[in-house]
Amino acid sequence: MTYTYNENEDWDKARFFFESKFGKGIDLEGMLFLIGVREMGLGLQSFSKQEKMELIHIALCSLLEPKGFYELEKYDSDGWPHYKKGPAFRVLSKKDQQELIKNAIINYTREVSL
Repeated sequence: MTYTYNENEDWDKARFFFESKFGKGIDLEGMLFLIGVREMGLGLQSFSKQEKMELIHIALCSLLEPKGFYELEKYDSDGWPHYKKGPAFRVLSKKDQQELIKNAIINYTREVSL
């Protein structure tokens, strides 16, 4: 589903979605980590630094998959998904990356409940 955005208002709502469940001050990386945890169905627990980075990567891939930036390739023997670049993948400026990720998080918070 495609939404129209009021960028500041919608981003504030998305941030509130996370802050109301996990506390004030959560940043973009924290949101991505929590999305990755949810996507993997792991629940909150202790993760190594490497696992945290992988969970953030999974969140990014799953958020950007509907936009064609990534495609799910396979699941490994531990149940972790592996993605490959999709047909829409391209290098974006830092500003465009942030906007794309924020819009994907806004959509995510509209469609799921953590």
